Amino acid sequence: MSPINTKPTSHWAVHCRLIHRGYDVADDDSVRAFWTYGEDILTNYHARLFSSAPKPRVPRPTFELPPLDQLAIATDIPKPTPSEPTLADLPYDTHPIQRVAVIGGGVSGLVVARKLGVKHKVDVFEAADHVRGRLFIYDFKDGKEWDYFDVGAMWFPNTSVMKPTYDLFKELEPYIKEPIKYEMSNDNTFLYYNGIRVDRKTAGQTPQTFGAGDKEGGNVPQDWANIGYDGLMRNVFGSFMAFVSLPEIKKDGKLLYPAKVPYPSTVINWLETMWFSVGWFDRAFIETVLEMYAFDVHFKNPYNPDEKVPGTDWRCIEHGSQRITDALKKLMETDKTLKKMSPFIFHIKLRRRKSSDSSPFMAKEKYSHVVLAVSPQVMRYMDLSTCELDYAQRSALLMLHCGPSTKVGIKFKSNWWGALNITGGQSQTDRPVRTVVYPSYGKGESTVIIASYCWTQDALTMGASMQGQQSFDEERLKAAILQDLTDIHGLKSGFLEEQFEKMYAFDWTHNPTTMGAYAFFGPGQFTSLYENLTRSAANTRLFFAGEAVSTCHGAIDSANRVVGQIDPREHLSEQLSTEGGIPHGANLEDYPIFLGRELVLLQLGVSSYLQKQEFGK
Repeated sequence: MSPINTKPTSHWAVHCRLIHRGYDVADDDSVRAFWTYGEDILTNYHARLFSSAPKPRVPRPTFELPPLDQLAIATDIPKPTPSEPTLADLPYDTHPIQRVAVIGGGVSGLVVARKLGVKHKVDVFEAADHVRGRLFIYDFKDGKEWDYFDVGAMWFPNTSVMKPTYDLFKELEPYIKEPIKYEMSNDNTFLYYNGIRVDRKTAGQTPQTFGAGDKEGGNVPQDWANIGYDGLMRNVFGSFMAFVSLPEIKKDGKLLYPAKVPYPSTVINWLETMWFSVGWFDRAFIETVLEMYAFDVHFKNPYNPDEKVPGTDWRCIEHGSQRITDALKKLMETDKTLKKMSPFIFHIKLRRRKSSDSSPFMAKEKYSHVVLAVSPQVMRYMDLSTCELDYAQRSALLMLHCGPSTKVGIKFKSNWWGALNITGGQSQTDRPVRTVVYPSYGKGESTVIIASYCWTQDALTMGASMQGQQSFDEERLKAAILQDLTDIHGLKSGFLEEQFEKMYAFDWTHNPTTMGAYAFFGPGQFTSLYENLTRSAANTRLFFAGEAVSTCHGAIDSANRVVGQIDPREHLSEQLSTEGGIPHGANLEDYPIFLGRELVLLQLGVSSYLQKQEFGK
């Protein structure tokens, strides 16, 4: 098998500007991709349910069963209902908003509470002793001002997809400062793979194989290795990032994008190692494409290496991202929105059915509406048995693949990486620490680095050693991490042991209030979850929010949708019907929900129809 043809055609050179970057940051319309994605998912969903639904722009493949006599299964398959309602005939019950319970004190839950709390009574329930969700900073005890690290979300790209987040920052300005620039890259950081250390500046000038080629002692076919991992990734993702139809486009008889050649498994493993983490390609392909698009990942132009590649403006919150949820809490306490902080919710009951729950921890409260703003995996440990989630909703919660993530922060006696001219950026390796993250804030005063940041299988193995401070396993972990750091940076043996002061390790998978770091969707999983959790349950009284229930995996986008579904008159009156109906002078990014108004409300009618079919109410 031969690798891809990388020689440019006359038209390839013209179009390589598209293939090496997602979009021009000066003309960022990336939010349109996420609107379109959500609309296509739901229009396909409605077309499958109802023959009267509008035909989707991009129909999904259908799969028909062979004749029953060819199937070795029972023949009592239920027949379709002879009559079905039209989409216009899908009413849903509306209820006066008397009192709202929001379960989960992360960003999504607090945004829901803040917006609904302007007019309605809202209670927020949070299992931890503080609000934060996955915005979590760790301040090292007895450290100075900059001696902390973000255990959860760290950086925010300044793109149109993130406009709701930056709008929130402006609302919170009395309590947080304007986000500061984070230096995402640094030429003096290192790539350390297969025992070979190369600084990023050198790696950017000369493609590196790190000895992976089969003529160098590795197992990657040499012709493939010589293309380079960036070139191989560009061939897979570049045309999708440029929104080009596949498998190929021809103009004047010239090939613009090469047809895709199947990659050998050794090449796939190499790309996973160099670009992501072990198991990353188990994820749905479109999830990686959209993540690259949201974060404006840029590929270098292979035919003009000196061409300046526009960079994304990344920012962070001074003194840590947890300041966001701290500020939301202060703002709501001032507005008297946050009525209570309560412990973990074990049971939610729809009053019209009896529950068998006999938990001694249950405290009874009555609400007209409940919002679940926790991760789907946490929802499964709540008793929702009387809330009439339909089969598809229960299945979506069950099948979600949760993404593992770990971080280890270490405080040293000095900012020793400053002597290597490193400020910001990351070093990456195939050693267990995988990614090392350096602070760019604090003007060199911080003595804390994220010594290890892992995802997927790398995080699962790293997390196995996180058994508590001063435990044998964590002491062993400390020794392994210090050795990795020594090798990555080419330091003298024993130097980091002398510099070491304190370490804090955190495993999101084993955190009971999140049960994972983020949703890690396998093929088809996001479609199923989005179709079914953008709908309500419990007779239009129970709603689902959180970053998993959003095309851009945005906590704020999801919160805005739920607020609009609960109080559409107040919060949906100016929402667009479709992404194509933008008034003159407006932009898609100016709208708070990445989905049209009709689809947001139609999902409530679909829920009422399906749940009446299943529960007969």
